Amino acid sequence: MDRHAHLGTLRICNWILGALACCVALVFLLVWCLPGLLAILHGEAIGWVFLIGGLAFGGLAGGLGWLHFRAATGTVLGKRRLLQSVLAILHVVNIPIGTAFAVYTLWVCWFHQPTKVFFDIHDDR
Repeated sequence: MDRHAHLGTLRICNWILGALACCVALVFLLVWCLPGLLAILHGEAIGWVFLIGGLAFGGLAGGLGWLHFRAATGTVLGKRRLLQSVLAILHVVNIPIGTAFAVYTLWVCWFHQPTKVFFDIHDDR
């Protein structure tokens, strides 16, 4: 595969993982925040725990999705190699999909010579 194919594959992987993270954020908002709001409206104090927890975890998952979308838009332009690497390190513990993504991302960004040169030329950290 040539440089464009690897960068395109990495871009698609980022879009998929970003969409998955946004779906997880939506689930946290629906499953934790909605019951929390209903409990608060009924005067139960435990509702605040669910509301704050749902907002926190939903925000983290949504932020991770947004970072994946940012990385996907910059990959084909030869930018955001450092962001790609940070996302890969975050996903390395998510066996097996995250580990495969992490190994492929680090290989494309740092070890595959044509893409490494492309990032070196275009990535202006």
